[in-house]
Amino acid sequence: MLSVILPGIRPQILGDALEASLSGSGIGYNDKSLLLDVADETIHPADRAISVWAHRHRRERLVVHARELSALWQLLADDIWITIIGDPIWRAVDCFRNLSTNPTHPLHAGIVEKKITLGEFYRSPLSLSVCNRQCRKLALTGAETSVDLMLANATKALKQFAWIGLEGVDAGPQKKLGTLLQQNGYPCAIPVLAAGLPPKKLPDPETQEIIRKAEAADCALWEKAREMRAESFAGTKAQA
Repeated sequence: MLSVILPGIRPQILGDALEASLSGSGIGYNDKSLLLDVADETIHPADRAISVWAHRHRRERLVVHARELSALWQLLADDIWITIIGDPIWRAVDCFRNLSTNPTHPLHAGIVEKKITLGEFYRSPLSLSVCNRQCRKLALTGAETSVDLMLANATKALKQFAWIGLEGVDAGPQKKLGTLLQQNGYPCAIPVLAAGLPPKKLPDPETQEIIRKAEAADCALWEKAREMRAESFAGTKAQA
């Protein structure tokens, strides 16, 4: 059984690669399902949802949302877990762009009416509900949790994964992922990841530093994921 956990990045990158490599298995991913069954009206559904794309031998797909995440690890305890961690700067830029252009998001009006820039947004309390989303989703915690505790819990969760990819770093054939799937009974070709593309315009160095401070937990998680991938070549559980 396979679970793909994508905390805060577009699911198509990994979903498309798996669907192509496991051709005929019935696997597919519809990212619109991320917005289903989220009842909390104070936070936009896309900010609350963690996507869990689980392929089982019965060809079922499972999407688990924030209200159900307390049982996530028990629910998927026997699955192979794989994930891609998003580049924190890329994710922050895309998040701000989406908030600025999506009139249905609760934060949209405040950004547009005050003509807030990217740097001003990540210096202000407005950004608190959308900062460190990857860490929060892996750690199953809220925005009020301290960075240290959030990171500790997210790192503990990350150690459960058999394969970890990095957005913008991994592209092309993923031999270790293919071997992992084959060893666990999935007859498949080697998955090929499309190259992750950065935002059209990356912020200047000063603004990037502002983002790193606001996204401290996610930036630390990114570095932890890099370390775990490096250690995988020495035979640890996480594989890149």
